Amino acid sequence: MTPERAKWYDSLPTEEKRVRKNIKSERKPIKAAKKALRVYHELDDYVYKKIIRENKQIIKALRKQIAMRPISVETGEDDYIRCPVCCHAVAAFDTLKEFLPKYCHECGQKLRW
Repeated sequence: MTPERAKWYDSLPTEEKRVRKNIKSERKPIKAAKKALRVYHELDDYVYKKIIRENKQIIKALRKQIAMRPISVETGEDDYIRCPVCCHAVAAFDTLKEFLPKYCHECGQKLRW
């Protein structure tokens, strides 16, 4: 890991480090299953593909726990703050800080304000 990358990683919140570590550990069974599919072409094909599919779903769910900054969209009259994943409007510009959601109500992405 480069020094810049290490500095960035050390600055992350503890919860985000835990999520990133879990994502990394979920990639190992996918890599092993893909290797097994190459070696054992038709033997337990369904089992390996199921492992890959399930672990990819787990990774997708874990990525939603990493906070992302919302997108500010100014279109004249309708000024909204949107989710970076699904582009659903999560708040308006004139919303008070107490009413800013921590998660997108549409897709569940964690938001960082």
